[in-house]
Amino acid sequence: MKNNIIKKRNKLITSESILALNDETVDMKFLLEQGREQWKSMKQSGFSGLVGLSSIKMIAALYSALVDNINIILADTDTHISEYCSEILKDNELVDVRKNREKLKAIKKAKGLAVLSSGSLGQPKLIFHNRNNFVKNAYAAMQRLDINKKDRVLITVPVHHMYGLGAALIPSILGGAEILLLPKANILNFNEAIKNFKPTITFSTPHLLRSLLRRERPRQEFSRGIVLAGDGIPAIIHNRAKSTFGEVFNLYGSSELGVIAISRPSKPKSLIALDKVEISAKKKQKKRCVLLVKHPYRATHILNHEKLQETKAVWNTKDIATIADDSSFRIHGRADLSINRSGKLLVLADLERKIMSWQDVNSVVVISSNNAGKRGQDITALVKADSQELTEAKLKQFALDNLPTFARPDNYKIINNMPFLKSGKPDRKALVEEYQCG
Repeated sequence: MKNNIIKKRNKLITSESILALNDETVDMKFLLEQGREQWKSMKQSGFSGLVGLSSIKMIAALYSALVDNINIILADTDTHISEYCSEILKDNELVDVRKNREKLKAIKKAKGLAVLSSGSLGQPKLIFHNRNNFVKNAYAAMQRLDINKKDRVLITVPVHHMYGLGAALIPSILGGAEILLLPKANILNFNEAIKNFKPTITFSTPHLLRSLLRRERPRQEFSRGIVLAGDGIPAIIHNRAKSTFGEVFNLYGSSELGVIAISRPSKPKSLIALDKVEISAKKKQKKRCVLLVKHPYRATHILNHEKLQETKAVWNTKDIATIADDSSFRIHGRADLSINRSGKLLVLADLERKIMSWQDVNSVVVISSNNAGKRGQDITALVKADSQELTEAKLKQFALDNLPTFARPDNYKIINNMPFLKSGKPDRKALVEEYQCG
C-alpha cells in the first residue's frame, strides 16, 4: 500500500506535462519549484487558503501543496473560508485573514485538501479530502479515460472545484498530457482554443457546450472525446457533441466523493463505477432507486453549518438512479428535487432535459411552489429563450404535444438571464428566491 502511494506521488512529481494558462507555458518541474518558493514565505500553520486559481503562480502553489502535503482550502473567493484559514494567498498576494480561534479549532481534526461544494441548494459545505486518496481517485479517472502523453487536454472549468481539479487537471498531469486551462471560459476563448490548441480531450459543462454547439460544427478530426459533468443534456446536443468531438463521456461525481463513475463512450445512460467503488440501492421504486455509494477515496470530513463530521462509509447520494443488471447505472436527478404529481414521481431534472430539447429553448430550471393544484404541487418552468419567437403560449403547446399530463408545468416564465454557478450548474437557489411563490 505504502509503495503504491509513493509511486503515485512520484508520478505527480515526475510528470512530463506542459501546462498553459494566460499565454504562459510551463513544465511541471518549473511549476513545482515556483510553488515551493512561494510556500517559503507562508506560515503553513493549520490550513492555508488558495483563492482565485487563475494564474500560473496560483496553480504552482496548488501543485506544490499537493506534492508536499500542505493543508490547503481552495475557493474562488474568500467569503466562506477566511475564518478557517491561518493565511490566504489570493491572486498571488498574501492577504490578512480574520483570526477566529474557535473556528480554527473546529476543523483541527481535519487535514489535507479542502474544497467547497457548489452551494446550488444552500450554504456551501467545506469538504476535506485525504491527499493520498484524492490522488488515487484522480489516478483511477486518468486510467478510465486513458489520458496519456499524446493527449492535449483542454479544461474549460475552474480548478478550485472537484470536477476541474480531481477529474480534469490532476488526472491530466498524472497522464503526462499537454494541458491548456481556461478558468474563465466563454464561447470566444473556447472557440479559439479548439482552433489553435486542437485538444484531443476536452472537459466542459453541458451549459457551455450547448452555447458552443448552437450551430452545426464540423468534426474536429484531432479530437477523441469530450467529458461532461453536471446537469444532463438533451439527445440532440449529445449527438452534436459526438459528431463534433468524437466520443462523449459523461462523468458522475460529487465534491464529497470525487469521481464516482464515467460512462461508456457516448452512452450517457451507462455509467460505470470506477474500480473499488461500489454502488447499491437504498430503496427501489419500481425500476428507480436512491443511489448509495461506497467509495474508498471519499472525503474524510465535512464542515456543514460550522459542525465538523466524519463521512460515512456508505454515502447516500440523494440521486435517483436506475441500475442495470450489469451494474451500469443512469442518473435521473435529485430525490429532493422530485415531487409527487397525480400519484406519480416527477423528477424535475428529467422534465428539464425534455424541455431543453424543444426549439428555441436555451436553458431551463423547473421549480415547485407551495401551492397545490389538481396534479399536486404547482411547478413553474423558468426558460431562457434562444429566440424572441419563443413565447409562453408556444411552450404550453410543446407541453401538450410532448409531455404526459402529470408532467406539464402549471406556469411558464421566459426570463432574460439564467444565473449560473461557476461549476456550470444553474443557480437554483437564486431562482427559487426570486420566482418561487406560495
